[in-house]
Amino acid sequence: MGPTDMRKAFIDSAIHIVACNGIDRTTTKALATHAGLNEAYIYRIFGGKEELLKETFDVLDIQFRDCLLRDIGIMYDTSISLKERSWRFFKNVWDFVLNDQEKCSFFIRYYHSRFFDTYSIKFRRQTYDEV
Repeated sequence: MGPTDMRKAFIDSAIHIVACNGIDRTTTKALATHAGLNEAYIYRIFGGKEELLKETFDVLDIQFRDCLLRDIGIMYDTSISLKERSWRFFKNVWDFVLNDQEKCSFFIRYYHSRFFDTYSIKFRRQTYDEV
């Protein structure tokens, strides 16, 4: 397994472990065990648990931003009523958010943690400038 595959395995593991246990009870051992990899790779690939959690949030946040950008054009289609435009736009957003319960849970838990304010808020502001 190469570094790219290991990175993805750890990100998937972070989503699952944080969704199930919360951030404070997420350990590098649990992350590695769920990913089926040696714990040392967390430090080699990410530099530590905090960076892994940050990158996991950033990946999900970019996916969410891309969903918003992909569908926001509907809001400018004046041939459709505002109510219908809003319904279509927000339905797609809600479908994205609620389609994967673990991703949604990770996203919420991270967003409301000390990690977000410490590691991700600046990146998030830059990421959402387009929106």
